Amino acid sequence: MPTPPPAPRISRLEVWGLLASLVLIAGLAVTGILAILPKAAPSPDADDGPGNPTATYRAEQPVDAWHAGRWYPAHVHSAASGRYFITYDDFSVSWHEWVTAKRLRKRSEPPRRGERQD
Repeated sequence: MPTPPPAPRISRLEVWGLLASLVLIAGLAVTGILAILPKAAPSPDADDGPGNPTATYRAEQPVDAWHAGRWYPAHVHSAASGRYFITYDDFSVSWHEWVTAKRLRKRSEPPRRGERQD
């Protein structure tokens, strides 16, 4: 009786490729599930700040934006329905956000050396 041929060997590279594919597929599945979950409601004081709620701003206007208890330099990128999309100066795009006028003020003089900006 003839012996059967040996089973094909799988190289380590093929194993790693298969594992990477499985991880990628699992990651995409989790991302898809997270995308359909309801988003958390924004904090009621998320748009609360010491700014003037009746002030208006225009696109490309330099402003100071209130965040976490202090003012940061920013620019109004666009405006719609009483809300302003701002870009913080020298911060990554992950910090850009929509705010109300209560979190904005016209750009003030830069603070003097060692002076807090609040």
